[in-house]
Amino acid sequence: MIRSLTRYLRNSQGMAAIEFALIMPLLMLLFFGMVDLTGLISTNRKVTYASGVMADLVTQSKTTVYRTSDIDDYLQAVYMIMKPVASGDVGVAVYGLTKTLNATGTEVITVSTWKTAGVSCGSAPTGAGLAGLMGSGTVVSNFNDLVIARVCTTFTPYVGTLFGKKVLGKSSFTLLEDTVQRPRASTKLKCQISPSNSNPC
Repeated sequence: MIRSLTRYLRNSQGMAAIEFALIMPLLMLLFFGMVDLTGLISTNRKVTYASGVMADLVTQSKTTVYRTSDIDDYLQAVYMIMKPVASGDVGVAVYGLTKTLNATGTEVITVSTWKTAGVSCGSAPTGAGLAGLMGSGTVVSNFNDLVIARVCTTFTPYVGTLFGKKVLGKSSFTLLEDTVQRPRASTKLKCQISPSNSNPC
């Protein structure tokens, strides 16, 4: 009996399986954590690049950009950049900021929503923090309009899906980028619905 017990205690068969079972969850967590980190960085770079491309394309218009032709075409460029993220999971918004003088000579910043598509990217900017970029003076035509292109999406990591909020604190992350640019060909840039419809966006 004692000999059998001693042989049983000295038996090391199955040790590798036990060690594997103990370390495997940690290895899986590290693996999916690296996959998530890489995916998050990649998606964030795509959001930043897509926002810059949208702003760049809109500001190349000379005096007028058309919502139903020009901006709709530019949206396709954004969706191509964001792949493999589905276009329905991407939000795009384009805003125009104009500075004018009111009757008393006070500078007034007007924010116009030119285009929104896909998921909501939050409320429109106020323009107060961008006033210094728009130029100043007493002649309205000297004021530089600004264009803000906003792109956003939600990134859901595998670790967050498997372990919920216990590991990451949240199960998804909202990625958003604003790009602010001046029109290239003129100081003023307006948006209208289409070449045949002169109503403002």
